[in-house]
Amino acid sequence: MTDDWGATLLRARERLLTGGRIEEIEGPSAEILASWRRSSDDGVDADELTTSYVENVNLASRLARAASSVVYGVAEDVAGSPVSAILADSRGRVLLRGSGDGELERRLDSVLLAPGFSYAEHHVGTNGIGSALEDRGAYAVRGHEHFSEPLQDFACFGVPVRDPFSHRFVGVLDITTWAACANPALAALVRQAVAVVEARLVELGGQGERMLLDEYLGASRRSGSAVLAISDSVWMSTPEVARVIGAVKHGDTWTMVRDALGRSDAAETPLTMSDGRETMLRLRAVRRGNELVGALAFPSGTTPRPPAIRRPVAGMLPRFAASTPAVLDAARRVSRHCAQRDPLAVIGEPGVGKAALVEAALQLQAAGKMVVVRDAVRNAGPDDLDRLITDVGAALRAGSPVMVKHGERLTANALDRLCGEVRAVTDAGWLALTVRVAEGDPITPELGTTGIPTVLVPPLRERIEDLPAIVAVLLARQPGTRSVAVTEQLMTRLQRERWPGNVAEINDLLAEMLRATDLHKLDISDLPARFGRGLRRRLTPMEWLERGAIVRSLRASEGRKDVAATSLGISRASIYRKIRLFEITPDEYI
Repeated sequence: MTDDWGATLLRARERLLTGGRIEEIEGPSAEILASWRRSSDDGVDADELTTSYVENVNLASRLARAASSVVYGVAEDVAGSPVSAILADSRGRVLLRGSGDGELERRLDSVLLAPGFSYAEHHVGTNGIGSALEDRGAYAVRGHEHFSEPLQDFACFGVPVRDPFSHRFVGVLDITTWAACANPALAALVRQAVAVVEARLVELGGQGERMLLDEYLGASRRSGSAVLAISDSVWMSTPEVARVIGAVKHGDTWTMVRDALGRSDAAETPLTMSDGRETMLRLRAVRRGNELVGALAFPSGTTPRPPAIRRPVAGMLPRFAASTPAVLDAARRVSRHCAQRDPLAVIGEPGVGKAALVEAALQLQAAGKMVVVRDAVRNAGPDDLDRLITDVGAALRAGSPVMVKHGERLTANALDRLCGEVRAVTDAGWLALTVRVAEGDPITPELGTTGIPTVLVPPLRERIEDLPAIVAVLLARQPGTRSVAVTEQLMTRLQRERWPGNVAEINDLLAEMLRATDLHKLDISDLPARFGRGLRRRLTPMEWLERGAIVRSLRASEGRKDVAATSLGISRASIYRKIRLFEITPDEYI
């Protein structure tokens, strides 16, 4: 990188940090500019390096085991040269590092590019690890192309690692050197290393995965190109299948396939695709003994979506609003199990509406029936379980639908006893469990031993387009007689939130807003102060304190940003960035 080019990049970065419009900045490539913009929007500190750390990284993962010999092999091959090979997981967390030069290794320690630290782009800005994950492709960052100043002495070349079975990105392999030593040959080196890692991932795959791979290869040769191999960790499909079914979620599809097969070796099940059409999947189980390790699915063309399914579920299942394919599929499957009186476990994060979905299906399929609701007791003793199972059995024999909440608290033995009650009263009541899982957690393993079908309700952040319909339903449920709506501006603001508490959090917010106003239309100005009112995102308590300090300093300095920055002990570039990040307007300090 020439001195002139480096100076050009420095000027471009300074212009961005001092409020320049991204489209007017010249010099960096479109990819680097896009990463700078993301880094700026995420509030990455351009002057200091801060990131998160975990003490115990997972070195027993298949990725780490597949890559360890490659990482340390590269370090041995380049011994004496300023080159370091670094492996990070799918979230940018550094797992392994092997270096050929002691001085480079010490400098990498000083910038926290070491095992346990996160190099996700939203933590440290533009870099070969985090930016490769963001762009889902090879990424080279040299010198002043880094967003964070402490990284500008380095050049890094990152290439994502893809799991050959699931085709998901599971990590990044990165080669880092001094910026002055950047060489295109390093990009070729890291690509070759990634190919070796991916081959090792195949070798380390479990016996079930290899069985499924063999079945997939054989079926694709025999039946042409339309075949999908799927399990909880595998998704392999031919281009023809990808064209037919489009973008559907791996986890939801596997749950549907597993439920459809049950203990059978073949089945058929409809699949609702992202564009609203349906295809019928012909399924063939792949088993190791009695264990279902995966399935082959053969799509049989597509049909238009029935009009009744095209409507939001609020019209199909009373008081349950949804329109996205994943939730429509969940609603349809819950309704079908309810109609057939098959026991079912409805799974999802806290507050997603598991119980509401069950109640809506019951209102449609079992109108007039009194629903018996029981709550599984945490750390239940034998007497508690006996009472629960006795109550459930009596209600089922009386023909009542039963919903047991917090099924995650039940042991495998308790679940087996509940299933025994269901089998003993065939064609009577219906048993539905709601099971709470945290974000990213696997489904509780006890359910797999019972054979109870499961339906996953996606979190609100994955179906945010449902929010207008959800808000309308929740407002209609609020106590009182007045009719209330929300403005378009407020709805747009709400759709920018992540909503970790899901629908329950939205419901609590609406109730709080209604208590504070007697108007018939809620607006951004009615949001509680913690939501930042007109801000585009919710600030943390620490960010609110920082924002307030900046506003007070700007008022004291009569709007002079350089004086305010000095009084706060930050750089001029930092105060400009924070003014934009916290959306501080001149009206607040002039």
